[in-house]
Amino acid sequence: MTALNAILTEMAPHLRGTMMSLNNSFMYVGTTVGAALGGLILERGGFAGVGLMCAVSAAIAILLVGIAVKITPVRKAAVRQGIE
Repeated sequence: MTALNAILTEMAPHLRGTMMSLNNSFMYVGTTVGAALGGLILERGGFAGVGLMCAVSAAIAILLVGIAVKITPVRKAAVRQGIE
């Protein structure tokens, strides 16, 4: 079991099967779409285009994580103390 699967099952133990199946489904959809899009961009823009696509994708991912993960004052204190 990967660390992500462990985290997902801890978040909602009663929905373990649903969480893991959704996680795997979206992982495979992302792999399929990424390969298809990467092939098209490689054909039209070369390796520089693929690099640019990866940079843009990483920036979007960082932005989404920054929006989704809110650090509360209680969590900040726990992180400082090494609890979390």
